[in-house]
Amino acid sequence: MEDYTTLLITVGVSLDLDIRADRTEQAEAMRRFLRTDEVKSAASQRITDTRQLLVEYARQHSLVDSRTGLVDAGWTGRMIGSLVTVCEAAGFERPHVLFWGHEPRPTGWNDPNRVAAYMYNTAAQQGAHWRVADAPFVVETFCMGDHGIVSGYQRTHVGQVEPILQSHNNRPAEEWGLSLYRSTLYAFADAVTDIPDDPRPLIHELMNAFWCQPTAAEAAAWGVYPYDSDPAGTAVRPLARALNVQAPDRGDRAWLAGSLALSSASARDEYLACADPAEVGGTPASD
Repeated sequence: MEDYTTLLITVGVSLDLDIRADRTEQAEAMRRFLRTDEVKSAASQRITDTRQLLVEYARQHSLVDSRTGLVDAGWTGRMIGSLVTVCEAAGFERPHVLFWGHEPRPTGWNDPNRVAAYMYNTAAQQGAHWRVADAPFVVETFCMGDHGIVSGYQRTHVGQVEPILQSHNNRPAEEWGLSLYRSTLYAFADAVTDIPDDPRPLIHELMNAFWCQPTAAEAAAWGVYPYDSDPAGTAVRPLARALNVQAPDRGDRAWLAGSLALSSASARDEYLACADPAEVGGTPASD
């Protein structure tokens, strides 16, 4: 990062962590940065090396085999699509993909013969009534890990390829109460498996009640969870926090309903009066 700080600033990229990459000005500045010869040259070699390591890692673990089922929380399919694209070019097969929820975008990836989703799949017009608002945020927080994110791959001294973890523990989550949460989650999962009927209606009802209509106490407890608000793990934020009554803007608050539950009545009213209905409803983003 230090090597490119001056160049980032020169082309107009804001280094403020609250300025999101999907803002028009920030996105345009990032494109200017990526088009510079210096960045293209460095990125080209890094991409080539990383692709080779990824292909070898996928081969080691049979990730790209027609008999394999890759299980993931889901969403757009872009990451799975990238894996398939790179590995098919190297001569590997296409695996099955088993998502919790799937809502592909125009730039996403969808193969109806290989992609299945448990709760809902907007591409197949299946289970849309079981999707809760801002589903990716709630499921990803339910799946919090006890280690840092994968930041790359490396070859070991014996020639194997292994992932590089940003950290070998997840101290913020542990301090928040990860062990208590996991024991509660496992107990709940055990109880759900005893239900003789399809548990998905119950799962949707409980998730919708908790995520979309939280009490102030629930919002206070779950809202302080330290959420990685970007894929690189560089912007950890509380999942929810009260809106500012002077300028009620969602910003990077992943849990909107939790933030509203923590806010004053005047701040809630001010926000809801001018908020985008799609944002309030938590519909899938266009991209």
